[in-house]
Amino acid sequence: MVVSFLLALFLAGLGLLISTFSRSNRVSLTLSLLVLVALYGPTQLTTVGLRPSAGDRLQRLDPFTSALRYLDKLVVDGHPATRDVGLLVTPLVAAVLFPALVLALADRLTLAVREQP
Repeated sequence: MVVSFLLALFLAGLGLLISTFSRSNRVSLTLSLLVLVALYGPTQLTTVGLRPSAGDRLQRLDPFTSALRYLDKLVVDGHPATRDVGLLVTPLVAAVLFPALVLALADRLTLAVREQP
């Protein structure tokens, strides 16, 4: 549940950050979907052909991949919750960094309705 909360907080911050710099809802939605697909992509890649250190670094840098890897080790492999807690560093950093960026840039976010000609 904590892992899901971290990922949800990260995605909410990322979505608000994208909306802050977008001029329209269409641009915001398109960019958000592209970023989501880009973040989801590494979870589908196999790291078998990569050197162990390169594959491990790739999986640890992506918040989704590292969170899924942590849950896999917890549920499937039966590891204790504290054994692989290092995999949660990236989701934790992302969950703190992106909402903090949104709060720092909150004055740029406008909710005014624009009249269309």
